[in-house]
Amino acid sequence: MFEKEKSKIKYDLDEFIICFDSNVWLDMYKLPPAIIEDIIIAISNNVQYFWLPNQVYIEFTQNVIKNRDYTINRYKNIIENSCQQLNDAKNKINQELKNLYTSNILTNDYFNQKFLNEIDTLRSNFKSDLSILASEYEKDLKVISNDNDIISDLVEELNELRSEKPFSTKELLSLYVEGETRFKYKLPPGYTDEKKEKKNNQENSNDYLVKKYGDLIIWKEILRLMKNSEKNLLFVQNEKKTDWWESYKSKKINKFLVQEYSEVTNNKSKIYMVDFVEFLSLCGKEFGLEAETINDLVAKAKLEKDVLEYIEFNKLNILEEQLENKYLNDSNKLYDLLIDFSFFGGSVSDVECTELLNINMLNSEIVFDKAWEEKYIKFEFEVEFNSYITSYVNKYVCHSGQAITKFKINSKIDFTINYIHLKANPSAAFEIIDCEFYDEELVESHSNEYEIDVDVDEDLFRDR
Repeated sequence: MFEKEKSKIKYDLDEFIICFDSNVWLDMYKLPPAIIEDIIIAISNNVQYFWLPNQVYIEFTQNVIKNRDYTINRYKNIIENSCQQLNDAKNKINQELKNLYTSNILTNDYFNQKFLNEIDTLRSNFKSDLSILASEYEKDLKVISNDNDIISDLVEELNELRSEKPFSTKELLSLYVEGETRFKYKLPPGYTDEKKEKKNNQENSNDYLVKKYGDLIIWKEILRLMKNSEKNLLFVQNEKKTDWWESYKSKKINKFLVQEYSEVTNNKSKIYMVDFVEFLSLCGKEFGLEAETINDLVAKAKLEKDVLEYIEFNKLNILEEQLENKYLNDSNKLYDLLIDFSFFGGSVSDVECTELLNINMLNSEIVFDKAWEEKYIKFEFEVEFNSYITSYVNKYVCHSGQAITKFKINSKIDFTINYIHLKANPSAAFEIIDCEFYDEELVESHSNEYEIDVDVDEDLFRDR
C-alpha cells in the first residue's frame, strides 16, 4: 500500500512540500558535473516545491568546503599518490638490485640502470596522461568551483526563501533536554548520534550540542512547519541509520516518527521518506530531468544495492577466502602468531600443512560511505586452524605433531565497485582491493600426541 501511495506522488506534487536533508545536498558533490548541473537546474525551475530547514542550512555550510574540496582535488590527489607509489616501488627495487650486486649475484650494471629508467619513463607518462584527464575534469567542475558553486547558490536561495525563524536559544535548550530523554530510550531520530564527541577543545558547547542533536532539530522544524499545513511532506535523505528507517531495505520510515507526525498534524498530513535516487525516480521526469540522467543514477544505485546484498549474503565466504590467502598460503604468517607460544614442550620452530577448520562470526559491518568513497567490510571473528607444528626442545631434540589453535581476530577488507557495466552480475562488479588482519589473539590451543625427532651427534659417540 505504501509503495502504491509513493508512486502517485508525481501526480500530486502541488500537495507536497519537499525537504532535502543536509546529506542529500552534500552528496551531490560526488555526482558527475553534468548531472549536478541538470539536477540543480531542475530544482531551481521548481523551487516553489522545496523547503530548507535552518538546521539543514547550518549543517550544509559547516561541511560544504570539505566536500567540495575533496571532489575538486580528487584527480590531483590521485596523481600525487600514484606517482609517490611508483617512486616508492622504484626505490625498493633499486635497493633489492643493489643487494644482488653486493652479493655478486648480478654483475652487469646495465640491467639495473635500464630497468630503473623504464620505471621513470612509466611514471612520467602516467603523470602526463593523468594531468590531461585532470585538466578536462577541472573544466567540468566549474559548476562547483569556489567562485561559482551552483549547489551552494541554490541552498542559499532556499534559505532566504524560508519564512520560519530558527529556534530560539530557549527552544533549543528545551530540545536538548528532550533529546537526552529520547536518546536514553532510543527514540528516533538521532539517538545513533548519542556518542558524538567534540572534535577538539576549540569547538564550543553550543556548536557541539547543535551537531549532536541535529537530526532532532531538523525533525522538530519539520513538525513545526507541518503542524498547521494541509499538505504532505516528502522528506529526502540518504542516511541508512535505524533511527530514521524502520527498514532501509524496504524503505519504510520509522513507525515512531510516523506516529509522532500524525499526532502533531492531527492526521491532516502524511509523511513520506525516500532516498535521493528514489526521489529522482519518482519525481525527476516531472521536474524536467532527462530520462538518461535518471536511468543512469537509478542503475548505479541498483548495482550498489545488488553488490551490498551479495556481500551480505557471501561475507563468510569472502572472509574465508582472505583467511586462506593470508594464513594458509603463507605458513610464515601463522608462524609469526605462534612464535611466542610453547607446543609439545618446546618453542615453535615451524608451522606447515595448515587447514582452516571453523570460523565463528562475532560481529560484522559493511561500511559504504559514498560521500568519502569508503567501502569496506569490518569483521570480528574467531577462527580455528589445524596445523602440523614442529617445536624446538634443545640442540638435538624436536617435537612435532598436530595442534588446533583458535584465534580471535579483527579484519578490514576494502572493496570497490566497477560501474562500467551497470548490468553486470554483482560478483563481477565487486572487487577486493586490500585486506588487513589485526589484533590477532590466541584464545585456545589443543594438542595431544607428538613425534620425537632426535638428531644424534655421531662424533660425540665416536669419541667415547
